[in-house]
Amino acid sequence: MDRNKGAGFVTAMAGGGTSNGNVRVRKVVVVGGGIIGASSAYFLAKRGVEVEVLESNGVACAASGKAGGFLALDWNDEGGNPVGPLSRASFTLHKELAQEFGPSAIGYRLISAVAANIPENARHEASKASYLGSVSKETVIGTTETCAQVHPEKLTKALIRGSSAKVTIAKVIGINRSDSKIASLRIEGGATRPIAHDEAVVFALGPWSNLVSKELGLPTFYGQKALSMVVPTDPPLSPYAAFTNWRGKNPEIYPRADEAYVCGFGESLRMVTEKPDEVVPLESGERQLRAFTKEILGSMGDGVPVRACHLPLTEDGIPVIGSLESNGAENGVLAAGHSCWGILNGPATGKAVSELICDGEISLIPKWAVSSISPARFPSRTRSR
Repeated sequence: MDRNKGAGFVTAMAGGGTSNGNVRVRKVVVVGGGIIGASSAYFLAKRGVEVEVLESNGVACAASGKAGGFLALDWNDEGGNPVGPLSRASFTLHKELAQEFGPSAIGYRLISAVAANIPENARHEASKASYLGSVSKETVIGTTETCAQVHPEKLTKALIRGSSAKVTIAKVIGINRSDSKIASLRIEGGATRPIAHDEAVVFALGPWSNLVSKELGLPTFYGQKALSMVVPTDPPLSPYAAFTNWRGKNPEIYPRADEAYVCGFGESLRMVTEKPDEVVPLESGERQLRAFTKEILGSMGDGVPVRACHLPLTEDGIPVIGSLESNGAENGVLAAGHSCWGILNGPATGKAVSELICDGEISLIPKWAVSSISPARFPSRTRSR
């Protein structure tokens, strides 16, 4: 099978919707209200497709509401990484979205980035990120030509509004299939959401993708807990993102217009079972993040809560984006596992999903990259029917 194709999603039809064999796809159900689900909803709506979003807690309630929003054009280019073309396409789409929504509405701006070593002493070099003070060594690793930032929660919610999607609060916990198609979605509490013959489903569940992946014969998805603080800053900090080496750890700071996003001291990979609002930091990580923030930003971070979320990862570290036809669900698409680059790659993922459903194939990125991120790249596993 050509991994670039979604046989269940064929040629776009005039007036919106797509042709699924002899049946026009009138509506798409997007499962997940984070940046990937919101981007998918937005770009599908741009193609004239009606969208409903099923979300367990609320739009941008997990990592998409707690991420830093750092954007890099070319940081995924090395070694034939299939994420590279996706990132380049998405970096451009972020600029276009800023023009459409307005930069301030989604917190978009161009910034630079430095890598800085911050030892306990022997600091002799003034940092370009002036809020760091003196450092022992610093390298410019990004300029306003290659780096930008966005406010993830604001962007995610803007995309949902722009899609005019109906948002339904419902936790999907599994699927029912018939004739190699998704017949219904199982909802927590015993309800089901039937999938009509002219509907398709996009799963954008992030680290909660295991709710459906095992039934589809796909590998395990993991979450890596990430900690962050959002510190009000007055006056604003210099517009340099700082990737630091501090006490053998690598915390980061992303200055925004009137606040600073500080993150680091995450935890190891594991399967995620708790709900988004139940994710809390370990005491040791919180203590280290507060100590770093205190040293760099002084009293500005006093009383600011430490937040936690899970970054979604796959077994091979590469996101999964593509048709689920080979997994016995030809009217389904999976888009998950974007790691720390979910905000960067959200728009391109959403556009790729819309192309797959509306055109039958992804044309936004090269075919070799499409094949490398497809669910079909995984060996066949036992799949319930």
